[in-house]
Amino acid sequence: FSLLLTEKIPATMQVILSGIVMMSDWIASSFDLVPTSCFCGVDSRQRAKDMLEFLRIHRGWDVRLPDVPFDDLFIRRFQLPQGARLRPIQRKVMEVAGNASDPGLMIIEAPMGEGKTEAALGAAELLAAKCGLRGVFIALPTQATTDGIFDRILHWVNSLPGSEQKSVQLAHGKANLNDSFSGIRLRSVDVNGDEKNENAFVNDWMQGRKKGMLADIVVGTIDQVLMGALKSKHLAFRHLGLSNKVVVIDECHAYDFYMSSYLKKIILWLAGYGVPVVVLSATLPASTREALVSQYMKGLKQAGRMKKAGDLPETGEGASEVPDGRTDRAYPLITLLDGGLVRTVPVEASGRQNQICLDLITDEELSPVLAERTKEGGCVGIIRNTVARAQETAQLLVDAFGAANVKLIHSKFIGLDRVSIEKEIRRILGPAGDRPQGNGRVFVIGTQVLEQSLDIDFDLLVSDICPIDLLIQRMGRLHRHEREWRPAPLSAPKVLIAGACAGAGLPTFHSGSTSIYGDYHLYNTLSLLERNQYSIQLPADISELVQDGYSAEGLAVPESWVAAYAKAKAADGEKKALKERKAKIFQIAKPGETLVNWFGGGEHMDTDVKAEATVRDMEDTLEVIVVQRDEEGCIRMLPWVESFGGAVIPVDQAPEEELARVMAACTLTLPAGMSQEYNMDNTIKALELTGGFASWQRSHWLAESLVLVLDENLSALVNGFSLLYDPFMGLRAISIEEGESE
Repeated sequence: FSLLLTEKIPATMQVILSGIVMMSDWIASSFDLVPTSCFCGVDSRQRAKDMLEFLRIHRGWDVRLPDVPFDDLFIRRFQLPQGARLRPIQRKVMEVAGNASDPGLMIIEAPMGEGKTEAALGAAELLAAKCGLRGVFIALPTQATTDGIFDRILHWVNSLPGSEQKSVQLAHGKANLNDSFSGIRLRSVDVNGDEKNENAFVNDWMQGRKKGMLADIVVGTIDQVLMGALKSKHLAFRHLGLSNKVVVIDECHAYDFYMSSYLKKIILWLAGYGVPVVVLSATLPASTREALVSQYMKGLKQAGRMKKAGDLPETGEGASEVPDGRTDRAYPLITLLDGGLVRTVPVEASGRQNQICLDLITDEELSPVLAERTKEGGCVGIIRNTVARAQETAQLLVDAFGAANVKLIHSKFIGLDRVSIEKEIRRILGPAGDRPQGNGRVFVIGTQVLEQSLDIDFDLLVSDICPIDLLIQRMGRLHRHEREWRPAPLSAPKVLIAGACAGAGLPTFHSGSTSIYGDYHLYNTLSLLERNQYSIQLPADISELVQDGYSAEGLAVPESWVAAYAKAKAADGEKKALKERKAKIFQIAKPGETLVNWFGGGEHMDTDVKAEATVRDMEDTLEVIVVQRDEEGCIRMLPWVESFGGAVIPVDQAPEEELARVMAACTLTLPAGMSQEYNMDNTIKALELTGGFASWQRSHWLAESLVLVLDENLSALVNGFSLLYDPFMGLRAISIEEGESE
């Protein structure tokens, strides 16, 4: 205590001490969870020890590495056959992480499907052991990608050595609806101390949006990390949870300029805590790489952690004090900030190569072209940039090929339907999928959800035009796995680009694509495709295409494009500047000497829900539970819902536990047009008028939820919108006044 009064404590340490005080207060307040025997002792240390033991709050994962070569360690952790060969990027990541002397930031750039996630987990174990840390946080872009990887992380956790169990946490708003996570909670040690033979367990005391950050292994959406840079309640507690972990940030290319601003700010603080950060991407612009390295180095300097010249590790090949411009376009590439030096390590490719041909296609040509190309069968993926466009395409292909051959997936399905559709798509198109035989066809139409969340393999890909890095991500679903047989017309990988009209003059793009991405990056994509003569070699061309597509100077374009291109480029710059200013409004200050101006004297987020929304540049949305009212006026579950299909839901009392849980999984987000600032209150009032069942608020699954009540035809009229839902198309919404579909 005297040390705190006499020594200057850096801001990073002040944050951690504040977090520890909060944690101590919350533990001491857990009277309802702890038996009275924990309070009976006279000695305060023993009482604290008894309480921590009962709540199963331990020191964290005690990382102990076996004395084996890095390759063997990797094989053990991922239970590969003895003697299995690691992919080059996996081997080099383990080597670089294992040999680092003072690791900070590691950036892993490698093609889709090369096992970057496993490489990052292997590196995280090595870095945790080297830095004396006791946990890992794995951050992903969306709830879907987080749920999709959770079982793989559990598989890794259960391979870790040691007799102590590791606490795990799934960190996003729908975590309790994840069957794997819920299953672990049920199987974890209960209050009677029953032993379970699992390496992973869920600590009940650590449940909740804040306390879950204290678990040993946390798998969550990137929001949970970005919120560490946001002025919000109990922020020091979130920092406490991050400060003792290796932080793995997957799919870094998926974060827009707004989110990247928050990412750069939290990187400063993580560097100040000495937390190693592992960043993964298949398509990372060099400017983003250099910005992350620069931020981490600033964080080290501001926290006084930057080593002096005499203490730096010996300079080896590829090491420098700044990123090496000569290796900016090397690919695959590992970048490591080790002490005060940046080490760039080019890695040999795995040998897997795909020469992909591309063509432009109009919407009118789609159906006949697909009929011709799939005349001998095949699996086709079609990625549209908007939900309405995906639904229109699905209807077109149903009319042409029959509903049995068409699958549709997007964000406007209730949660249970989307999970069911994903399982069916994986069953057919996964690595060991039950693909159609003979002349059988399957068409999977989706939105951006197909870019990241599903390990599936198409014979032919149709994609709306999009920024070049996202187009490459989409190509990663084309001929992804080795197959003994593909239909002859689809034996070579082919991409058909839709939503762009390019001729002798200025190209034009579908309005939905322009509204999402802006014309500038679409011009760049089209220009790069023309420069490459509509042929791309993966992975050899990835770095060149991405770096040119995101170069500060822009591209040389045809004379007929110049004026429109310059205007679009300027608009893109203005948009980025606006996002930067907007993002900084609620960001905390950089690490300094004190926490006096940590919040800068400004506002802070007063709820977790608002906080999560703030770190994404999104308009306000309304989420609703979807139910049905029958002809007699009874409220029922949707008829096809598993276990409770068509079940009557009581409206005069809270639904029983399991029914309420399934109801909570029947949610979707209403179209943006229904939640604009000018009409959101009217939409809420309209929903409460037909679905304001006060008794449901007594269920913790349903509290504070809005309800969309559909009629016997699965339709509803809400605040000027005609809504229709079905399990094949999802939600369709038409503005009655404007007559437009959303």
